[in-house]
Amino acid sequence: TSPRARIAAELSAQATPDIARRWFAQLFPAEQAHALALVQRGTFAAVLVEAGLTADAREVRRAAARTSERVVVSGAIPGVQRAWNANRDDPYLGALLLRVLAKVQPEQVPVSLVAYAERFGPGSLRRNAHELAPLLQGADIKDWQIRGPLPSVPSLLASAEPPPVEGRADDPWRALDPPARDGYADLKGLAHGDTGNSLVFAQLYLRVDVGSTVHAAFGSDDGARVWLGGRLVYENRARKEASPLETLLALELQTGWNRLVLEIENGTGEFGFYFRLLDATVEVADAPH
Repeated sequence: TSPRARIAAELSAQATPDIARRWFAQLFPAEQAHALALVQRGTFAAVLVEAGLTADAREVRRAAARTSERVVVSGAIPGVQRAWNANRDDPYLGALLLRVLAKVQPEQVPVSLVAYAERFGPGSLRRNAHELAPLLQGADIKDWQIRGPLPSVPSLLASAEPPPVEGRADDPWRALDPPARDGYADLKGLAHGDTGNSLVFAQLYLRVDVGSTVHAAFGSDDGARVWLGGRLVYENRARKEASPLETLLALELQTGWNRLVLEIENGTGEFGFYFRLLDATVEVADAPH
């Protein structure tokens, strides 16, 4: 009998929790991970998830997190929370556990992502974006006002101030065309694709009734700076591909309208950015009204 068939037979036997625990403890780690991949919803699943989350083998802990999300074992949530609290050295496992916790407390996703980045380092968001990006709430921003592309000359790059609200006669603020799609604003097609060694400014306005801090997921290809209300709140000049979770911006919004300006710099190749507000209650417009 193959391990898969033997495990499937045991899972279908509907063993008591105590028998299930003893059986699971006798398996090799690879077999434990396989059993977790096969188990269906129910008491047996809860028992295996609980045991798997505290296993010594990393592959088993990860499999238990996957199973907990798949079967949504409500009774296993305290164990998932304990596993999250205990996990300090495995960013991938952390991402899997956050996916489970997000199903129970979706309103905590922005705070949880901030805690994740603080625990595992800001680069962990980008490295595990495939697992974490589906958790992003709120809304992608489609309609940006832009200026450029402009040559990325030293005087522009050195300026500490965002461009003025009023555009120039020969380079006015205009709507990004086509609009951002699936959260990504593609800037490569501007100026007939001649966007090497250039930069583009993008702006919009955010409004809240009461001053508050909201989070936004942001990533750019290549470098970027971000101003909110004229204050520089983010800068990363590195040449890189855009990721929907390069960083989480903490935007401290004042009551009323707040001007947000992005500077996106391109070296060569792809050119664009991701931007997603994680709070759908924020009003977004291309100009105050």
